[in-house]
Amino acid sequence: MSFTYKGLSAILEKHIITEEEVNRQLVRLQQQTPRIAEVTDRATQLGDEIVLDYAGFCDGVRFPGGTAQNQTLTLGSGMFIPGFEEQLVGADVGDHVTVNVTFPEAYHSDELAGKAARFECTIHQIRTKGAYELDDTFAKEVGGCDTYDQMHAKMGESLQAYSDERGEMDLQDRLLRQAADTLDFTPSEKQIEAEVGEQIQNLSAQLAQ
Repeated sequence: MSFTYKGLSAILEKHIITEEEVNRQLVRLQQQTPRIAEVTDRATQLGDEIVLDYAGFCDGVRFPGGTAQNQTLTLGSGMFIPGFEEQLVGADVGDHVTVNVTFPEAYHSDELAGKAARFECTIHQIRTKGAYELDDTFAKEVGGCDTYDQMHAKMGESLQAYSDERGEMDLQDRLLRQAADTLDFTPSEKQIEAEVGEQIQNLSAQLAQ
């Protein structure tokens, strides 16, 4: 499609989204969105995600920053002090577990570095992370659709709308540059890029909605 405006001319290039592009985007979404399932019939294992409360004590006194409620932790991730996560393996929901650890010598807090500490923990929930199948369950829990076919169609429409908007933005960019060439005052490349950047931000905000 060709556009002409006050002597300016440019072609609107429309890209038609393919089935392969839709499938690729759905697979990417599948990989980025693990399926969380609650565990109620066994104790914790390495690799589980748990929700817990904990309170830390050093020399019998609760120390600042050592208390949290409904904290999410993946056992075996190494996110907490060495030895902390391993002591929570084998606990059931509702259990109160005392964890004894020693802060590393190079710990960021001088007051705690190298010191022994006790954490009183309560396990609230055990969860596992798995992969979704590209099916109706994935469509309902991730895509907000009743069926996978509906999700596929919705994804195709969204990608096409985004592609169309990007095509129009590219057209506007080329027309702006042509118009700039006809002016006695020639904006700098930085000014043009700033204008285009502002339009892209507006587009991104619209697409997010």
